[in-house]
Amino acid sequence: MSYPPTTFKAFEFEEFGDAVEVLKLNPLAVHKPLQPTEVCVKVYSAAVNPIDYSLLKYGKSFVGKNPSRENPFRSGFDMAGVIVAIGVGNVRGFKVGDKVFGMPDVANTGSFAEYANVDVKFLAPKPTNMSFNDAAGVPTVGETSYQSLVDYGKLKAGQRVLILGGGSSCGMFAIQIAKAIGAEVITTCSSRNTELVKSLGADNIIDYTQEKWGDVLLEHSVDFIFDCAMESDSWNFEVQKILKPTTGIFVTLAGARGMSSPIESPIGASRFCIFARSRSSYLESLTQLIEAGKLKTVINSVYPLDKLKDAIKEQMARRVQGKIIIEINLARHVQFWKRYTAPNSYSGAKTDHPEFATAIEALEKHAIASWFTDRLSTDERSTMMSSLLSECSEDTRLSIVVYGIPNKDCDAGYSSGGSVKSTSDYQAFLKELTDAVGDRKVLYVVEPDAVGLLTKEGSCGSAAGYLDNLKIAVEALSANANAKLYVDVGYWMLADSTSASLVAPVLKELGSCGKVKGVTINTSNYRSNEEVASYCSNFQTAMGSNDMTCIVDTSRNYNGSPTSDWCNVATAGVGKPPTSETGISNLDYFMWIKPPGESDGECTSGSLTGTAAGTFFPEGFKLLWDKGYFVSEGGMATIDGNTDQNQNQNQNGKDIPLAHCLPLGAVYAEDLCSIAPSSYSGAKTAYPALASALETMEQYSIAAWYTDRLSDSDRSTMLSSLTSECSEDSRMTIAVYGIPDKDCNAGLSSSGTVQSTSDYESFLKELTDAVGSRKVLYIVEPDAIGLLANDGCGASAGYLDNLKVAVAALSANSNAQLYVDVGYWLLADSTNAAAVATIINELKASGTLKGVTINTSNYRSTDEVTTYCTNFQTAIGSTDMTCIIDTSRNYNGSPSTDWCNVKTAGIGKPPTSETGISNLDYFMWIKPPGESDGVCTDTSYSSESLTGVSAGSFYQEGFQLFEVRINVPGSCRVKTM
Repeated sequence: MSYPPTTFKAFEFEEFGDAVEVLKLNPLAVHKPLQPTEVCVKVYSAAVNPIDYSLLKYGKSFVGKNPSRENPFRSGFDMAGVIVAIGVGNVRGFKVGDKVFGMPDVANTGSFAEYANVDVKFLAPKPTNMSFNDAAGVPTVGETSYQSLVDYGKLKAGQRVLILGGGSSCGMFAIQIAKAIGAEVITTCSSRNTELVKSLGADNIIDYTQEKWGDVLLEHSVDFIFDCAMESDSWNFEVQKILKPTTGIFVTLAGARGMSSPIESPIGASRFCIFARSRSSYLESLTQLIEAGKLKTVINSVYPLDKLKDAIKEQMARRVQGKIIIEINLARHVQFWKRYTAPNSYSGAKTDHPEFATAIEALEKHAIASWFTDRLSTDERSTMMSSLLSECSEDTRLSIVVYGIPNKDCDAGYSSGGSVKSTSDYQAFLKELTDAVGDRKVLYVVEPDAVGLLTKEGSCGSAAGYLDNLKIAVEALSANANAKLYVDVGYWMLADSTSASLVAPVLKELGSCGKVKGVTINTSNYRSNEEVASYCSNFQTAMGSNDMTCIVDTSRNYNGSPTSDWCNVATAGVGKPPTSETGISNLDYFMWIKPPGESDGECTSGSLTGTAAGTFFPEGFKLLWDKGYFVSEGGMATIDGNTDQNQNQNQNGKDIPLAHCLPLGAVYAEDLCSIAPSSYSGAKTAYPALASALETMEQYSIAAWYTDRLSDSDRSTMLSSLTSECSEDSRMTIAVYGIPDKDCNAGLSSSGTVQSTSDYESFLKELTDAVGSRKVLYIVEPDAIGLLANDGCGASAGYLDNLKVAVAALSANSNAQLYVDVGYWLLADSTNAAAVATIINELKASGTLKGVTINTSNYRSTDEVTTYCTNFQTAIGSTDMTCIIDTSRNYNGSPSTDWCNVKTAGIGKPPTSETGISNLDYFMWIKPPGESDGVCTDTSYSSESLTGVSAGSFYQEGFQLFEVRINVPGSCRVKTM
């Protein structure tokens, strides 16, 4: 049986000892023989537990044998992933492609690896409402807590349970399970964990740093005590005082700290010291609680596989709040991350208003900007920034609202208080922020309402010195090359051309002081997305350019604004969740800039009379939730428990969230998902010297080619792998390449099974049936338009009619984004670009097109292709359609007109949406780096071309030349820019 790939990365150890010292990352680990009742799991996520490093230190007593150089052991228990192979025995109905979670037994660990063999009795289907990261954090602590409370503790509704160590991961799960059973929960923790354990359902919290639980609780008042390996020795003392006589039960964990010889209970209580067992049945019971919304994973931090030792060090420091997750195969997806910390007001609101908890937790799953404001004390700002920076990895982009300009909110005055009184105060305030952020990637929303209050007639902002202070802010924030600045503009200043013309000079002046990416509109307001898009167009017209784009605050604009009021409007509803998939070309993001539920101030005159600005406003929150997106379109209940009978169920599939939430605020944006090119697996075996470089390539998204040059079975296997390995939240990337008589000019890729339009329709149906309604990005027929325009060979080959067939078939999925490929040479001048525009307009009548891909399998520089995209938009007469550039081998540009296996090529910038160019949606690797263009032996090719192998096959010589010109972070051969 073969596995993809032949070798993989795994942490192994050859002797027992200190985990940090003995664990070694083996990049060429091999698969162990698959036993009859085992499955091979491609591990997407794993989790760190104390047992991991304890087992490495004292493992022989558990395992009964020693590792060696010839037979190293692997490490790690918790895992979540996808089954890629199954044994020949009874695998309980599991099949390839199933998403699973679980933990192996103690003698067969190995989740800190890209692949692991696991007996099916230790696995269960992954909860449908959990990410792989969340699911990986469940098995060890979830099963331990469940067995302790249910199997040993026999806990029942109405009983009192004391959980020693509620701030531990095990304690967090135990609290939630006990509450789901209906017990009264008392727990111990330190003051730093009090709010967290309260949010999980603890009824009574004892801060063990301030008082002893044995002195606080009434004698013989507790039915069951669960010790999360914190106070095992308490059995001999406090437990006998607090447990109920005869029926009382105490459970502790094997290997717990402070364990000594237990006494016989003088009150007849029972004591169990357990080592939790892993079983599918326990995982299935936990899944029921998870899918019922009664159990969740709290995540402290996330590390990549190669940083496992750092993760273990953090776990050993015993200061974590929740699980430490190791992301493994998730790294292959192109992840555009934003992270945030949940608004401070939410924690107290869930405690004070438990009826809001479910709604608030739904909001916490999405990105809400963090406000750096002088209305917070210096200590509060420092704490907020410390949390934000520590919880967000270096790869993420922080989102921060800067709100501290002197005399802010100079009109209404609701938010005018604060410590910044002068320009010198403001400079110190900004320095505090920029010193904390350093050179981290960050998106700044700059001074809400300031430009609006500066430019409107009778402006108070002008007299308050807003312009000079905004210049100071832009200059200070732009000093970080990794910062993106969006200056806030009041929507009312963009409602007509006259007002917009007053805004434009201010933005141009600010742009001269630093890097301004665009503007935010509708902050803390209610205008609809369509209305805001028109305001953005007015802004761009006034600026005379589309270079600056817009963000809309959708935090409460679901119903638009039927009134001119702005303060706690009673008709408001929470709007669409944050996303970059706005569907509107000039809007970069929908964002929640104003935290939904926070008050605008103590308003009067027709508005709701709120609480102080920035504090949680219960009455306002209830209305926002009940009248908003989640109830109307998301299928959730109102605060009172009703559901909207008129909700649009079909809308759910159309909204692509900017982020899904990892508890404690870590948020990921949508992934572009792919699988490694099939040619790479064989290449790593045939050319082991290239394995490391190829594995570097595999960390990035490379489009999957659905082509008739593959056999029916190969296409089916590819689609099965793609749809099973890519999560429902991700967007698959597929190049469709099967038009009849494709590559009609050079003929190097002309072979294939599709010979006619009817063949093509069947070919497309096979694809669309497999994809279904999943989110997908299609690259439609590379080179076809290039060979069709201007009466090229594609005209007589029937390309236009067949492209219409493709666009219609692929557009039937409303979650599909279609980019039709265009040869760069047709966009180099206005005449040829006009011919392309004519074809695109015809194709648009057949379906929905998002834009075009340029430079597929070619070498043109990014700057050159940007010009071609502009030419395309000019010819089409609109900026609504945008572009993707294939950067798979354009690092050095193209010094010649050759296109076939060019010697001077180098791998270009990795796939990203962070192009920094307004009309380029993505840099992508469409052509898999290292795959040949063809044999290239014709006399028409110059000495710039290498004599390759058949098109689409791995080409060693060509890849080796790519490799020395590689431009991929983390490679040992990075060329300096």
